[in-house]
Amino acid sequence: MQFNTKKILELINSVIYLFLLICPSLFYYYAEKKLTAYMFPFIIVQMMIVLLPMVFGLKRKYLLYITIPFFIFNLFQVGNFSIFEFELTEGALLAIFDTDSNEGSDFLRIIPIWFWGYLLFSIGILVREFKYRNTEYLFSRKIQLLAIALIALLIAPKLLRGDRVHNLKTLLSKMYPTRNILLVMKSIELRSSYSKTYKNINDADLEISKIDENEVHVLIVGESARKMSHSWYGYYRETNRYTKPYIDDFYFIENAYAASNSTIMSLKNTLSFVDEKNHFPLPFILRNAGANAVWISNQGKYGEHLNLISQMAQTGTESIYINNSDFGGVSYDERVLPYIKDKIGSGAQFILVHLLGSHFNYIRRYPKEFDSFTGLVEGKDRYKSDIINKYDNTILYTDYVLSEVIKILKKVDRPVTLTYLSDHGEVVFDDQHDFYGHGGGKEATKYELEVPLMFWMNDLSKNDDRINLLNEYKNKKISLIDFVPLYLKFLGIESKQIYNTTDDQIFYFNGKNEKVFYE
Repeated sequence: MQFNTKKILELINSVIYLFLLICPSLFYYYAEKKLTAYMFPFIIVQMMIVLLPMVFGLKRKYLLYITIPFFIFNLFQVGNFSIFEFELTEGALLAIFDTDSNEGSDFLRIIPIWFWGYLLFSIGILVREFKYRNTEYLFSRKIQLLAIALIALLIAPKLLRGDRVHNLKTLLSKMYPTRNILLVMKSIELRSSYSKTYKNINDADLEISKIDENEVHVLIVGESARKMSHSWYGYYRETNRYTKPYIDDFYFIENAYAASNSTIMSLKNTLSFVDEKNHFPLPFILRNAGANAVWISNQGKYGEHLNLISQMAQTGTESIYINNSDFGGVSYDERVLPYIKDKIGSGAQFILVHLLGSHFNYIRRYPKEFDSFTGLVEGKDRYKSDIINKYDNTILYTDYVLSEVIKILKKVDRPVTLTYLSDHGEVVFDDQHDFYGHGGGKEATKYELEVPLMFWMNDLSKNDDRINLLNEYKNKKISLIDFVPLYLKFLGIESKQIYNTTDDQIFYFNGKNEKVFYE
């Protein structure tokens, strides 16, 4: 076969085109720091998947038409990597399609310049590939068969190890472009299973007094932030140095216990009032009390562990999601600040802010300038010390975000309150626990259940009722199952339907949704 310059350019263009079809794998490996020997076999297998149709006589133009949707989809994948340093998940994909023009413009502003170059380059390759589409085949049949044989020899040992079908499915689920097919299928399944838990909730079901129309109340919900890692509560590291100037206006609850050691079970029972007859989410309650109830989230909108929470958010006046990466990517919590500032309007305001906080992967929860705690931790090896340091840096960064929220609220010439709590805590190589994380169906530990609960008020919002209530609860043990009744008392809102359900005892919900006595 005789090659001329035109043929060589055709071949180069097509090879680049096929490579771009699997390019998200490289970004995935880079983002996950998995640039190991396993990357090369995966890329080889993916190239085989792309080339395989031609072995069965599929002409070049048909291969092009079939792969175009995957090619375009990959641009979304790389774009997501460029912002969040993480792959596009099914929850994030659904969030993209739900994003309005204003949110979309926000994302366009934070896309790095290199992605636009990648985009223009990819479009140029696609346009040139259309120019060559009428060529019969990319390679001769002999070369195709030889390539497939060599690739089969490379992957045969992996596929023949253990359950072949299982291994093949695992490979397909981890590679591009086949991963995109499964992603779309899972997204459709997730959307269809997006059950409307609160769809039949009716305003008439709740009898409640009205909130003072001149007040602004902000509730910030942290993530995986345990009490014992806050210097507020005596931790030896100064993890709350940014809020220290405002400490005189803080009221701490010393003995607050999470409603569960997993996010969905915790927030379901912390941010809702639940009894045998009712399930009233806090945004629904505050909206019925006359407040403009806004939910601002730096967590994803869709996902196995997010659906119920996002449904809860929708029972208020408005819900805003600013993160398309779920828990995996980089979306720093300070991104919520302009949204908080923007939503402090006239009339009664309730703003609930859901942070990414200290959820793993810890290193992705704070900018480099907050990499404050380093070195060996007493009694821990280098690996464990590194994990503990990164976790403590997340607490420090959350404290910075809280301090910035306080700066915003101090400029508001109206009665203003700020409340901060965490959904649950975290085990970080404590005592006999040789792991870090939370939940997972395990029995809850004190490290997962003991959480911070803090109230801040400006001078205009302070009154005897509020101060006496917080002093009453300062050293009292409280399960956050009873947070909604406490919070309504703090806001001065009354409802006979909403009351304490744990009778001053500490209960939490385990992974089976069973209410378990803790102490």
